[in-house]
Amino acid sequence: MIEVQLENNNQPENNNQLTLSNASKLHNKDKIDKIINTPYARLIRKKVDAEHRRSNGTAHNETATLKHVGTFISPVDKVSSTVFDSRKNSIFYDDNEAIVEVGKRRGKTVETLVYIRPDNLDNVSISNYAKLSPYDRAIHDALVSIYAAGNTHTTFSFIYRTTRGNNTNRDKPEVRDRENIEASIDKLMHSIITINASNEAKAFGFENFIFKGPLMPIHYIRAKINGQDVDCVKFLAEPPLLTYAGRKNQINRCDIKMLDVPLNNSKENIIIKTYLLERLLSATNEKSKMNNIIRYDTLHEYLHIDAPNDNAMRKKRSDVRNKVHIILETWQKAGSIKGFIEHKEGNTIAKVEIKLMIIT
Repeated sequence: MIEVQLENNNQPENNNQLTLSNASKLHNKDKIDKIINTPYARLIRKKVDAEHRRSNGTAHNETATLKHVGTFISPVDKVSSTVFDSRKNSIFYDDNEAIVEVGKRRGKTVETLVYIRPDNLDNVSISNYAKLSPYDRAIHDALVSIYAAGNTHTTFSFIYRTTRGNNTNRDKPEVRDRENIEASIDKLMHSIITINASNEAKAFGFENFIFKGPLMPIHYIRAKINGQDVDCVKFLAEPPLLTYAGRKNQINRCDIKMLDVPLNNSKENIIIKTYLLERLLSATNEKSKMNNIIRYDTLHEYLHIDAPNDNAMRKKRSDVRNKVHIILETWQKAGSIKGFIEHKEGNTIAKVEIKLMIIT
């Protein structure tokens, strides 16, 4: 049986629907730059800058042995979830900072500031900057899981195998898979995120979190990994969303094997299985308002499904539904869920209900 574990969730009294509002009336850039100039944020920026100056593609006299990743880890707070949801995250890239309404406390709305920018505006304009996507979340969570397992370095093959749910095998990514992973890592390491959770920390009683720095503080180097000289990724510090979600006890954990399903590890399949896993784990959490019913049209929007005509769209949606069946059937056989049932709206199969197997 695959074990599903969730941390206690110290959430607001009213875990209401996420809303975003323009923060220009509450904050200005000078004030935010002053606020985020904390020792922790300065340390991470200093380490990143030092690595950039030191490396430039040259070999490092560093060695590491990759440690097995047995647990998949995903921050599931509202900020982390929305940052990677391309249906909702456009506001983070506007000219003004964004405020995330994270809940209510004693009848008052509690807000956290979030701001994302590419690290080099001289070469990348905001309008042309590729926004973070659900696939980037999957790669982010794979890196978080690898880091949390005690690794200081990782390789592209190890990241790929982690998204497969089995990093003990010797599978290597195809050229396209590696290109997708590298493109995602580039976005993660060059996305500078500002989070000011002062009001939230005060309202809900967790350690304050104020940060400005890389969304994923990593750097490319060449090192000896498991005895071989390879291009790899080096972790410079704990990923900030892991720190932030950890202070709020809003992290999902489960056996990494839940990602090991009988589908090829394409970009779309990675998104589908990580989305279903997020929904399953959230539905299992008693303090989460996420239910165990998933609408197919919501999944289609999340995937940004596109097709040239109606027939092609129907085929594409049918293909997604078949993949959902394969994933859920795999989890059912493993004892992670009791089963699943689909529901119609009119003549259309509109949603799937996961029968939960809650493990205490």
